[in-house]
Amino acid sequence: MNQKLYVANNGSDTISVVDIIKNTELKKIKVGSQPGRMQYNSANQKLYIANTGVGIGANTVSVVDIKEDREITKIGVGLQPGVLLLNPNMEKLYVANNGSDTISIVDTTTNKELKKIKVGLQPGALHLSPDGSKLYVSNSGVGSNTISVIDLENNEEIVQITVGYKPSALINLNVSNTI
Repeated sequence: MNQKLYVANNGSDTISVVDIIKNTELKKIKVGSQPGRMQYNSANQKLYIANTGVGIGANTVSVVDIKEDREITKIGVGLQPGVLLLNPNMEKLYVANNGSDTISIVDTTTNKELKKIKVGLQPGALHLSPDGSKLYVSNSGVGSNTISVIDLENNEEIVQITVGYKPSALINLNVSNTI
């Protein structure tokens, strides 16, 4: 059982590693500018952190090796990366780039950006379809108010669905109502 908690310290450009049994900080890991959202890949034991700030290390995703608790690389993505989402087999990381109205697709085996896909204004929430073939993206920028649907086989946006003002969360209830 992992007894560590990872904390994004937005104001100091670090990740704190906390021992949750002893209730003490073990280490600070220097990462990119203003770290925020995180995703953990249990397959490769890497932590991915969106760096949303300005200056050195901005507009990147930091990759931290949790076995050694150190940053191993930064991946350049779009402006103001925010929400991160791993696909079920953990080979792809989807990054909502709020400032450039794009989604970055990152290969987690090479830690390289594969493609940047243009979507609606200020993409935020991300959700995969149950079969993993589509990525849904909430676009909450003024005048957008849409959900982008991305075909993950071709890595392209196929439609934008107009919804209510400032969509902020997505969930698909894959429920079977059978008797």
